Amino acid sequence: MRLIDLVERMAEASHMAARDQYPLLEPWDRLSGERRAYQRHLMATALAALTTRDVLGLVNCIPELVTLPAEPSPFALAELQEAAIGDNGTLSDAKRRYRSLLSVAAHPLRRSERPEAVRQP
Repeated sequence: MRLIDLVERMAEASHMAARDQYPLLEPWDRLSGERRAYQRHLMATALAALTTRDVLGLVNCIPELVTLPAEPSPFALAELQEAAIGDNGTLSDAKRRYRSLLSVAAHPLRRSERPEAVRQP
């Protein structure tokens, strides 16, 4: 995914949401290039305002995803070494090691509170 595509989708979705409230707004495909550029600029500015914690909070809302630090903690490395010593190298053992790594390595990042759900008007 390219960032410019994300910004474009966000700008278009934002405009569509505005049209739900204000039906007389022109459709996205009929906006001038200058107006579209302004909408993209607004979305890019909003994205740039996100902090690392904001991004982690967004990822935390998706249970299938885990955010890992760039470098594993000494505890995570020790956990992997212990898991590798205690198994037979089977597929189920490998899956167990992987789940163990994810839970141990992601723990410090998941300690912060989950962001509150977005409330709809």
